[in-house]
Parts: sequence; structure tokens; C-alpha cells
Amino acid sequence: MELAGILIRIAVKNLLIVTVFAVFLCALGCYNTKSVNQFLPEPRTPVATPEYRVYPPDLLLISSDNMREFRPELGKRGMQILVMPDGKINVPLLGELFVAGKTVQEIERDILRSAAKYYSEATVNVDVMRFDSQKYYVMGEVGNPGPKKWTGRDTVLDAVSQAGLTPLSWSERIIVVRGDSPQAGGVEQSGEYDKGYYYKGVRRERARSPRKKMVVNMMAMAKYGDMSNNIILMPNDIVYVQADPCVAVGRKIWNMVNPLDATREGIMDLRSIFDPNYDNGIWVSGGSSSE
Repeated sequence: MELAGILIRIAVKNLLIVTVFAVFLCALGCYNTKSVNQFLPEPRTPVATPEYRVYPPDLLLISSDNMREFRPELGKRGMQILVMPDGKINVPLLGELFVAGKTVQEIERDILRSAAKYYSEATVNVDVMRFDSQKYYVMGEVGNPGPKKWTGRDTVLDAVSQAGLTPLSWSERIIVVRGDSPQAGGVEQSGEYDKGYYYKGVRRERARSPRKKMVVNMMAMAKYGDMSNNIILMPNDIVYVQADPCVAVGRKIWNMVNPLDATREGIMDLRSIFDPNYDNGIWVSGGSSSE
């Protein structure tokens, strides 16, 4: 009985500490009213960017009225060409042209410049048939995380709605991050010791290319129609949905009160790691049930 009383007192003490900590986390931080301004395009436009730049594996449509290689045929608008992984397109008669990172107008000029050797007067029109290269990312406590195809009109509300919130999602504090440039391919690092990277894996910002971060209250949009923070996303933006600390702490408390359930879940997680045919206590391919 004495041991049971000691265990109860310890559990109550831990419960109080965890509860206070949860309340503190729920009230932690404040919204930076200036952070949203960093995400707004200048000049203001109804789309994320006034021009689209082509990258692999976008699909281009090239047509021309007087270049027979691209002349529209019956039932076709022109020639469809996929941007290859090396950023080039293979154009009949003209050979390979590097198009990665260019707008359709720039690609048209490059084609006409190359075609000048064969045509005295040439016209060409380039369109993007499939926009497959640009993406943004939704991570954290969502039902469908991962990269999402960027359309130029994707908002935070679009991203979260498509990914789907979970019972653990902290919808009042959704983080949107826009990284420094370049956002793909890596950045050459100096040989200097970087303490921040050593401990956190985060390198210091560069003065000419600052990172941007803001916190969005999705419940303010849903309950009050406040769309002031419903920014349009850019390629490579990250929408990170945190776990609600109150719910997470509640689960910790449940595990403290029901340690056998937590232990069983841990054993099942380990079993599923080492045995690919084991899923929540059931062998799923050719085995017998453990029940």
C-alpha cells in the first residue's frame, strides 16, 4: 500500500508538471504581423509570379506556321517535346537546346536564333502543356504529406485542405517557410566552423538571401473568414503543420496512466520494423494471424 501511494503521488506530480507545460505551450509565442509582408509579391498580382520558368520534366508544345518541323498537322497543334533531365530539348533540324530556367519567350528567341541558318523568315510559338517541374511541400501532422504540384495560384488554405488535417494538427499555428536562394542543388560551403550547423543542422543565413517564415492561424480563416494570411505559395515553399502540444501531452499522460498500452505499441512498432510482413499484430502475406 505504501508503494502504491508513492507511485500515485509521483504520477500526480508528473501530471501537474505536464499540464502546466501544456498550457504554456498552447499560449507560447505570438504572431508577427510584419512577417506576412515578406511573402507578398511586389508588385501585387493575382498569381504567384508573372512568368513561368521551364524545368525538367515539363512538356512543351512547339508550333510554327512556316517551319515544317513544327507545322501543325491534322488534329495536332504542333510538336510536343519533353524537357530532358539535363535541361535540354531535342529539336528536329536544330539539335539540342538548353531551356532549363528560361521562360517560353526566351525559348522562342533561342529557337528562332538557331533557325536563322535554315529559314530567312521564321515564326515559332512555345507553350507549356504540362507543368510538372514546380512543387511545394506539406509536412507534419497531415493526412497526405509530401510534394504537391504548384499551379501558380496555390494558397496556404489550398495546401492544408488538400493535405488534410489530423486530430493531432495544431491548426492555430501552421508554419510557412520560404528558403533562401538557390533552393535546389545545394550551396557551396566555406571551411569555417559553423557552430549552429554543428548542433542544429541549420547554417547561418546569407545577408542577400534571407529566409522567410510566418505562422498562420487556420482556425481564424475557418471561424472568422480572416484571409489576410492566406498567401499564395511559391515553388519550394514548405507548409509545416505542427502537432498540437495539448493533444500530444494528453497522449503522453495517457501513456503514463496506461503504461501497458504504450509498451505494447512500442513492441509492435519494433516488430514492424524488423519484420516487413508484420502489421499491427497480423502477418499480412502468407502468414497466420497472431490473434
